[in-house]
Amino acid sequence: MRQASGGGMVAEIRDKSRVESQVLNSRINSSFNASAVRQQKLFAESTAGYGGAINGVGALAKVYDGTDGEISTRTIFNGNTAGGDVSLTTNNRPDITVKSYGAGAGGLGIGVVQSIAETRGKVISEVTGNVFSHANLTVPVSEMKVEP
Repeated sequence: MRQASGGGMVAEIRDKSRVESQVLNSRINSSFNASAVRQQKLFAESTAGYGGAINGVGALAKVYDGTDGEISTRTIFNGNTAGGDVSLTTNNRPDITVKSYGAGAGGLGIGVVQSIAETRGKVISEVTGNVFSHANLTVPVSEMKVEP
């Protein structure tokens, strides 16, 4: 029978994705909608089990969404002539779940079970150098929602 044991389990996800849509140097004669939506689902789960008289065990699940704040969803509308209504929508909606578990049997168990969810991001709707003739421009308020 084992008198002492140690171990751990780590699950880690690093997401560095970016979504971008561009409308450049075009003539728009009717109503037009442009959108960029980043909506990924990230899930990390870690379970560490142990058994014996004295145990050291840990479980860690981590999800990092972004790279130093450069993660983004972006819509660019530049150098266009619009005669119809224009709508730009940009959203960054990550769905992040992290779970960690530690389970076992024995005389003495020592360890840490930890879950980490970290997200950084920016949402950009850019409108520059365009000509609007009798047209409405709509840029809804963008959102970023994270529920760890």
